[in-house]
Amino acid sequence: MLRSTRLFSRSRNLSEKVYAITCPGQGIIKSGLLAPFSQYRCHFDDILQSTDEALKENFSKHLFNEDEEFAKQWLSRTSNAQPAILITTYILHTILKKEFNVDLMRNPNVKYVMGHSLGEYTALCLSDAIDLETSVKLVRRRGTLMEDLIKEKPNPYEMMAVLFKPSSFSQLLKLLAEENILANINSYQQLVISGHRSKLVEVVERINSLEKKKIILKTVKLPVTIPFHSDVLGEIEPELMEFAPKSNKPLFKPIISNLTGEPVYDSSSAFTNTILANSRPVQWVASMEKCISTDITNFINVGPGTVLQDINSKFKVQNNSMDSLKSMEEISKLI
Repeated sequence: MLRSTRLFSRSRNLSEKVYAITCPGQGIIKSGLLAPFSQYRCHFDDILQSTDEALKENFSKHLFNEDEEFAKQWLSRTSNAQPAILITTYILHTILKKEFNVDLMRNPNVKYVMGHSLGEYTALCLSDAIDLETSVKLVRRRGTLMEDLIKEKPNPYEMMAVLFKPSSFSQLLKLLAEENILANINSYQQLVISGHRSKLVEVVERINSLEKKKIILKTVKLPVTIPFHSDVLGEIEPELMEFAPKSNKPLFKPIISNLTGEPVYDSSSAFTNTILANSRPVQWVASMEKCISTDITNFINVGPGTVLQDINSKFKVQNNSMDSLKSMEEISKLI
């Protein structure tokens, strides 16, 4: 109660607003990711060219393709989805900076940047831990390595969100961690589990048999084919470490780490934490609580889709998504 009262009183005083920037992860299936922003291509044509050169293909043309069936198939491939979402998020930030004169990474009212899973690679790029070309190559390689791990037919892996009452949070967190299937600690009402399909189903059924009333109220299969944040992915981490920054330097903005839920201030530590999080759970609740405890009052969710907006809305903060020209204009007036 004290926290909500404190946040409410602060939100009424515009001069005291403090921001954190969040970047979305994978699982966004949306056609024409950049099509709505074509009128501002002059601001990001160089980014598209750099992306195509880094990937050695005409990758950027697909970001303007508005065919829904194409998007469904193309973005279902992790090696496409990861660079596509990273680049789209980066470009939205660029449009805000060049067209609306708001540079979130240089704004003194922005305290932290953070990304959910794949979004943390975008955060590395925005905070200048690694450059754009390295970021694109890194997530393409990450996606390819992940695809190589699931070549077995049929793919035995799956991810699902589990929904429950907040009162069950601690109990369920402990049970899923003990089973080694915990992938995302998203909110006090949602966790995500990852691993072999048969084990996920068996564990959910077993947990729901512990008490008369179901602990897990609902499960939702996620639109991904990779067991993200599972120990299965531990073997890809050494190769990804080869993309580490050549020298250590301060970040534009500290990154709240998925691995620890704590801020990181230098490029080497931020990069290492991000890679190690491939095989460990995303500590999003700890990250959000860290922000709230250090006086963050507003979150700006930069990137396509509204999944992160939905997750962050479970916390007692002001929450804005920046995924359209209209929302960019609103945020430019807000911050």
